[in-house]
Amino acid sequence: MNHRPESQSHDLGPGRRLLITRHRSQSPCVVEHEEVDDVVSFGFHLIGGNEFAFPGTRIRTTDLDCWSAAAPAGARSVVRFGERGFRSISIRCHPERAAELLHGAAGPAAQLPGAASRTVAAVRGRTLDPGESALMHALLSIDCSTPADDLYRESAAMTLLAAQLRAWSAPAPASRGPGPADRRRLERAREYLDAHLDAPPGLIALARIAGLNDFKLKRDFKRLYGCTVYQYVRRQRMARAAGILKDGAPVADAAAVAGYASSGRFAFAFRQHFGVNPSQFRR
Repeated sequence: MNHRPESQSHDLGPGRRLLITRHRSQSPCVVEHEEVDDVVSFGFHLIGGNEFAFPGTRIRTTDLDCWSAAAPAGARSVVRFGERGFRSISIRCHPERAAELLHGAAGPAAQLPGAASRTVAAVRGRTLDPGESALMHALLSIDCSTPADDLYRESAAMTLLAAQLRAWSAPAPASRGPGPADRRRLERAREYLDAHLDAPPGLIALARIAGLNDFKLKRDFKRLYGCTVYQYVRRQRMARAAGILKDGAPVADAAAVAGYASSGRFAFAFRQHFGVNPSQFRR
């Protein structure tokens, strides 16, 4: 059965809306969508990957990804959700409002507001850090709409957006980052890690898979994704464990998914990562 994801929309003021998406089913899901207005969307993907397919543009997300995209009114897309479920938020803005937010930003992200009326464009952002992951979990756990809930929801969403905007507005580092060819190799390494979280390769083996030497892999992976290879695997395992906890799995199963033989050590690491115990997170 093609279970559709749940979506909630919340007003964030003139020209801005918060869209919360949850797909809890263990079955893949395909949803077709057409944009009503020109839009710039800032997306934060906590758990589970999906694929957005526009004509000529394809975006594949995974746990802890941040993506921003522009699309004109009438743009059609096919969104595919995987078997692991999906939890994300996106802040959807009128292009003029997005231009105000992106004032001072550098790089491709600064071009999104101008592109929104003409074409589909997408820019990958930074990876969510543990504090931001915990903030997203808290935001996604709100089921009510009291004034206090609305205020917290707006504050959490804008905190996530502010972190992304600051990263784009920061001065460029003195050292040159990886070029397009090396970025593709690093993306290959990241995709391989995502597919082999249960038994990730060592650095030398991963460098060989990606077509880089181990020094460049270590240096440029952190430059591009904001964390070391080890930290990335740990974050992805924790996100996967959090996903099955939300689906009602026992803590022991989540510990195994995260790579821990001891539930006690897993609980300690989980609390450090998300700010709550696994048993509290399941509620």
